Amino acid sequence: MCGSRERIVGVHAAIGSLSHIPLDLGTIDCVILSHVLEHVRDLREALGYVRQFLRPQASIYVETPDATRYADYVFAPLQDFNTEHINHFSLQCMENLLVMGGFRPANGGSKLLQSAPGMPYPALFMFGALAKEPVTSCGLRKDEHLRGSLLRYIAESRRIMEEMNVLLQKALTRADEVVVWGTGQLAMKLLVETCLANAKIVAFVDGNPINQGRSLKGVPILPPDQLKSSGPPLSSHPFCIIR
Repeated sequence: MCGSRERIVGVHAAIGSLSHIPLDLGTIDCVILSHVLEHVRDLREALGYVRQFLRPQASIYVETPDATRYADYVFAPLQDFNTEHINHFSLQCMENLLVMGGFRPANGGSKLLQSAPGMPYPALFMFGALAKEPVTSCGLRKDEHLRGSLLRYIAESRRIMEEMNVLLQKALTRADEVVVWGTGQLAMKLLVETCLANAKIVAFVDGNPINQGRSLKGVPILPPDQLKSSGPPLSSHPFCIIR
């Protein structure tokens, strides 16, 4: 519950959220927002809320995906355009945000994270300090390169999507009905952008318990073990595996 406290490896911890920080924490010297702000709708309001907990000389560290390098690390088409990531940053955009949020940007840079073995993920980071006085909008600078980077990412994603559509067309010609394995962000895109939208899907299978028991396009989402135990005819259908 928000505000409850625990001892975790010797560190005094309080459970809360970005919009519900326990009020009895007092003021703090540093806040770390690591892969948070890409999920937040009202960014200035969020930073304003955090700012009230900071001491006069406090620092902030922010890290998010790096939208300028999406096109260099495409493992699935439009993987970074999804229902969870609603903001896309470059270093200049992050600097502008910190300025508008009442911070004085300092050092920043880029890095690569390993989201999975063999799958590097581009990220950016920036340090800042609480500004003594409000910063005016004249300190903001337009990013002249982000739009081009995103257009390159979209073009590369479309190319991959077209290749996947060709493969799906070949697979679907061999079966009147299919079982689709996976109901994540990629599956959602393929169900709209490719021939999978017109396929006769008799079941979805997903290992995530959150999705099991629900339905997608009116078709049930089953756990893997239920598919195996169901026997023919469901278990004998061709699979369309989407990871």
